Formats: sequence, C-alpha cells, structure tokens
Amino acid sequence: MTVAKTYQSDTIANSVTHKNFLKIKWEDGYESDFYYLWLRDNCPSTPRVNCQRTTDPLDLPPQPYPQTVRINEEYHIEIVWANEDTISTFEPTWLKHYSITEQTPKKSTQQKLWGAEKADSIIKADYHEILENEAKLKDWLLAVRDEGIALLQNVPTEPEKILEVASHFGCIRETYWGKYVDIKSIDNPESDAFTNLRILPHTDLSYFAHPPAYLLFHYLTVASQGGSNILVDGFKIAEVLRREAPEKFKILSTLPVQFRFQHTDADLIGESAIFSLDYYGNIKSIRFSSRAIQPFNFPSEMIKPYYEAYRTFLEVCNQDEYKMCVKFNEGDLLILDNHRVLHGRTGYEGKRFMQSAFIERTELMSRLSVLNRKSKHL
Repeated sequence: MTVAKTYQSDTIANSVTHKNFLKIKWEDGYESDFYYLWLRDNCPSTPRVNCQRTTDPLDLPPQPYPQTVRINEEYHIEIVWANEDTISTFEPTWLKHYSITEQTPKKSTQQKLWGAEKADSIIKADYHEILENEAKLKDWLLAVRDEGIALLQNVPTEPEKILEVASHFGCIRETYWGKYVDIKSIDNPESDAFTNLRILPHTDLSYFAHPPAYLLFHYLTVASQGGSNILVDGFKIAEVLRREAPEKFKILSTLPVQFRFQHTDADLIGESAIFSLDYYGNIKSIRFSSRAIQPFNFPSEMIKPYYEAYRTFLEVCNQDEYKMCVKFNEGDLLILDNHRVLHGRTGYEGKRFMQSAFIERTELMSRLSVLNRKSKHL
C-alpha cells in the first residue's frame, strides 16, 4: 500500500506499509520508520486530561496493523486500524518531529558554545524591564537555555532580593545551605567560599546526588580589589577534548568519580562521570569540583590513564581562550547553568558580599515554554 501527498511544512514523498512498520519517505531525501504499535500508542484521539493519557497501555492490541492508510483532506496521515473501531490521524509536522532513524541526522542541540570572547557579549537585560515586558524576559531566558549564562542589571541591592528575583523564573531549590547563601569572608569558614581566597572553576554542589540546575549570584557589595569571576563553558571543553583527545574524553565520560562534603552535621556524597552523555553522545551535563573530588577508586590499570585525562581536562579549562574573567557590578545578578558552566573567582581584598540561590531546570523551561506559547498567539 503506497500513498503520496504534499504538506505545507514537511512534504511526504510517499508512504509504504510493511509488516511491522510504516515507512515514510520525505521530499528532503530522508526516510522514517514508524512502528505500528508506537503509532497506535500515540494516537491523537486517545483520551487525555490536558496532555496526560487516561488509558491503560495494556488495553491496546499487542500487534496492531493498519487496514488502510491515506492522506485526508487536511493533509494529515489517516490510519484505519484493522479489527478495531479506531482511526488515528497524524500531522506530518508531528511525525517529522519524532522521526529518528539511522538515515536522519542527530537532532541538533540548542547550546551555543563559547570561550573567553563571551566576556564581551554576555546577554544582558534590565531587571525592571523584564518584570514589565514578557518578550524581553523570553529572550533573556532563551540565552539562559542556549548559552548557559545571562546577566540581569539594576537589581535592587537588598538582602534576600534574590528570592524575589528567582521566583520570576522558577521555584527555589532549598539545599543543605538553606534557600539562599550569604557569600562573604568570615571567621572559621566551613568552606573556602566564605574566605577571600582564589577559587578554581567548578560546578556547585557536586557532592549532591542531583545537583541543582541553575545558580544565581546577586552582587550586593563588590570588592575594592580582585574578586573577578572566572567562567568556563564546560560543554565547550568537552567538545574540544572529544575532538583533540577522544580517548581521554571517553575516560572522563565513562568512569564515575565521587565528590564529598563533610561538616559537623553533614556528610554529603555524589557520584558521576565528569561528562555525562545522552543516548546520542551529546553532552548532557558536567559535574566537577577539584575541592570536593575524592580519591579515584578504579582498577589499578586505569589510575594512570585517568590522571592523564583529568590533567588534560584541567589544562584545557585553564587555557586563556576558553575562560573569561569578568568583574560584575553591584546590582548585577548572574545566572549560570550549573550542569554546564564552571565558575570560580580570583582572590580579593576589601568587603565583598553576594547572595546565591538555586532553581531547577523544569520550572525555568516551563516558564520559557509558556512565554513562547503566548508570543505565538499575539
């Protein structure tokens, strides 16, 4: 059985039924295989509350098969299922979105990688403007999503203001440190974050089972000397290593290491490879802290190659072309993707006071998605 039809956005050259799947040949030359069980399971007419199904998957036939396949008057693919009183109608754009075969390219990632040059082009927005203008907020959040870093300016320098600001993007992730953290030099610190010492680039809370996704820094008082932020795009570093030292990249993306923080009333442990990959090999997250990393616990034959890979990773992170050094101003609020961007600071003199907080990816991406929907209906 073969049908052919054109559609405004995605053009189908023809569609051919096979024993277990429907093959769609697109005009762009690619082919997609959609298994009948997958199509039946994702029938748009399945009862739902919002986007959540209310049916039991076991109620579906285990081996559905189409009685007919055609292109209807709305240019949608229509399947009448054999031995069922069910018709499934699919939009070609929807099918193309879920088309993943060996012939189709890997879905491109949204991330825009950067190095030291980013210091001159960090996406900025005025805090008061994004409160009043959803289009500006959407653009700012797009930068957060795609570049892993963005800056708000003219945020009132009031303690705990960070909680109000964060609420515009998502929900505060409360941690061992509380809803927010005062970052300043104090006597008897439980971490070098609360000193005026240099801190090497790292991701925060590497010793958590699931480190929070986004880190916010609100600058209330800026040091008279020093105290600049060092920022490194960990995704960029990973791709450099994948290209220039693939065996070392493999080691850093497969062997898990442990991170730990101990204090009087805490013993926090997290474990992960420094680079985490998704099914397609794309960089999913970075987890690293030279302060919290624990002794490597590998088979003896892997200790030497791991140290070689580990040191290469540190060397690349420290190259001038990949790290930016920026001193922010009072009233600035910086947001970082804590699963991507490594941050550190230079040592400083004088008073320096920041507050930090965390929010999660799900809520921030939800906010962006809703803003996108609104903008399409304007």
